[in-house]
Amino acid sequence: MLASVPMRVGPRLDVTFEGTRYRAAIVALRPGDTRLATLRVWFKVFDEKTKKYVKKQVGIRSVSLDAEL
Repeated sequence: MLASVPMRVGPRLDVTFEGTRYRAAIVALRPGDTRLATLRVWFKVFDEKTKKYVKKQVGIRSVSLDAEL
């Protein structure tokens, strides 16, 4: 997704997966990380059942961003 709007803070991410055992874990950028001219929201898929991050493809039903302009 690419949104060309000014933001005070990064958007909140809401991901709905095909399987209910998965959740999106946001990967925080380090403070002062200037390699990105634009804000990107990175996440990893976490499996609640095995308590590990998933390293295979997982079906996603929807993704939405909620941001303050």
